[in-house]
Amino acid sequence: MNIRRLTYDEFPLAADPGGVEWPEDCIVLAAFNGSPKPVGRMGLLAMPHIEGTWVDEAYRGPPLAARLLKQMAQEVKELGRT
Repeated sequence: MNIRRLTYDEFPLAADPGGVEWPEDCIVLAAFNGSPKPVGRMGLLAMPHIEGTWVDEAYRGPPLAARLLKQMAQEVKELGRT
């Protein structure tokens, strides 16, 4: 049994059964048992996580929270993430 880290070009070898693609910045390990098709895999993803939104009590209401969310969506998009 050989376990090794896949290159980004090899990520399709470890495709998720649901069709989810591995992001380029993750680590994917695959186990091989003499064939080119992996018999196991594990991935480490750096998932975007939006920490709880906070707005000063004097500024609470939909406008500021919505603007923060819109800007965060733009920042994530610029990183090439969804």
